[in-house]
Amino acid sequence: RIRPWKALELAEERAAWPGLWQRLFAALEACGTPVRVREPALSAHAPRDSDLGRLQAALRGEAAPEGFGGDGSLVLLRGETSWELSQAVAALLASAGEARRVVVRGGDPRPLDMALAAQGLARHGVESRSVWRPALQLLPLAVELLYTPRDPYRVLELVTLPFGPFEGFVGRRLAGALARAPGIGGRAWREAKEAIANAIAARVESRLAAERGDAEAARAEGLAAATARLEQIAEWLEQPGYDANAGAPREALIEVTQRVTSWLQGRLARAAMDAKRAEARDAQRAAPTARAAESAEARAASDAQRADPTPMAAESAEATATDTERTEATAPNAHGAEAAAMDTERTATRAHERAMLGAALAQANAFAEALAHDPHEILDLVAARQLLQEVSLGPATLTLAREEAGRLDWVEAPSGLRVSRDVVVWWHCVNGTQSGAPVDPWRRAERAALAKAGVKLPDVRTLLAAEAAGWRGVVLAAKQRLVLVVPSAAQGERLDPHPIWDEIVARANATSEDVARITLSTEHLLARRGLAEKLPELPARALAPLALPEARPAWNVDGHALGTFARYTATSLGPLWAGPFPWF
Repeated sequence: RIRPWKALELAEERAAWPGLWQRLFAALEACGTPVRVREPALSAHAPRDSDLGRLQAALRGEAAPEGFGGDGSLVLLRGETSWELSQAVAALLASAGEARRVVVRGGDPRPLDMALAAQGLARHGVESRSVWRPALQLLPLAVELLYTPRDPYRVLELVTLPFGPFEGFVGRRLAGALARAPGIGGRAWREAKEAIANAIAARVESRLAAERGDAEAARAEGLAAATARLEQIAEWLEQPGYDANAGAPREALIEVTQRVTSWLQGRLARAAMDAKRAEARDAQRAAPTARAAESAEARAASDAQRADPTPMAAESAEATATDTERTEATAPNAHGAEAAAMDTERTATRAHERAMLGAALAQANAFAEALAHDPHEILDLVAARQLLQEVSLGPATLTLAREEAGRLDWVEAPSGLRVSRDVVVWWHCVNGTQSGAPVDPWRRAERAALAKAGVKLPDVRTLLAAEAAGWRGVVLAAKQRLVLVVPSAAQGERLDPHPIWDEIVARANATSEDVARITLSTEHLLARRGLAEKLPELPARALAPLALPEARPAWNVDGHALGTFARYTATSLGPLWAGPFPWF
């Protein structure tokens, strides 16, 4: 047999891997590739006479310390919000000098990333992951609406979907019809379609008549654009469906997927055209003499798109004309840092749009390929949902802030820290950032039967033990100082410390007085009081208080100017008292 690799090293215990991977490991070993676990390199520890050193010894099972002395090697940094704490953490990291630092980002990374930039440190970068991106909902909604009875809520979601085929005026009109009379084909629906057709025809006719001076040709193209839009509505929403239980032919699902793919490809082409125009505008600002040529080229592109009566071409033509007019109006006045910031924001927005459309197109292509190889000729709604879920690519990632060169080390999860560092900061060390115990639906007899059949299910206790070992690894990785950052609230929710804090208190036999010795607030840190005296001094400059307007105890307002008050019930007090930003 061929030996594929010299060796394979695992970061986690072999028993924590899924059964399929374990069978793969066994096959590799049979081919001569040893599979072993590499333990984290955490041999270097804090001095034994420090708070951190004694805690590390307790976690290793060597001794049981009695409380904390508050020497600054172990810090529990508390604050009201993540935004308040982020400035303090970034200042602590900046003042650490040449010490090797690492940040464990437990959650809510954006405040810390912005604070790092404010302190002159390189940004870590922020990404947002979600399966609920609007573009990724297009194919699931189209598949849902292939089956009957159609859920009016799914229809409403499709017509109001951002980056969807009915985005804008058409979607708002159809949504209004659904709000008045849920369902497709009723009187409100027909009236909305008639209003859409009249508005599109009038808009295209007036624009082309003003540009070309040919009223008859403009009227004909307006009617063609309105007809194309109505055909699009009928194709997406009014086609005969298939019973959800009896199922739909595989060819019908393939047709729906091809329709979605075609629309996404057109939208991607439009996004690429927008990006090229934006690049031309940027170059135009750098070379003003090229402005007239770029504007002429944009107008030519817009005229060519207007000649095409399809809905996508009409939308793109309007976007082209609007962008050209905006460029000509703002280019002479757009300059300096403000213009550069606006350009950067628009470029990021367009990049996000292309990334989401690309992810949605990949999802549609994967679903089409799965349908092509599926042996079933008929798929009911449940089978279609399951197949779509299996081929979905998972959460789509948007880059909110790019990682910069020269950044401090950071890891996304405690288990990712596998080497020692001088200063370890566990950002957002709060309960809820850890993995919850998965629900185990299997009885012991069922597990035994599955194991006998060769099906190896993950052991929940093994998974939880591996995760807890990662938490302890963060404490053991610090050689000089460990900072646990615990905000009291984030995004309107009250937060509690991470479970590792309970273990720390228990292992150290710490009393409330001991906890107070290692607890530091942002106010004390700035004022260098208490534990802050044991930490590096932060460069701070006192600012004069702002001159705020004099407070008024009461405001006299004409009651008629406030309008008619709504009628409230007793249950209406709930949002007032328990809102995301409560005042009481």
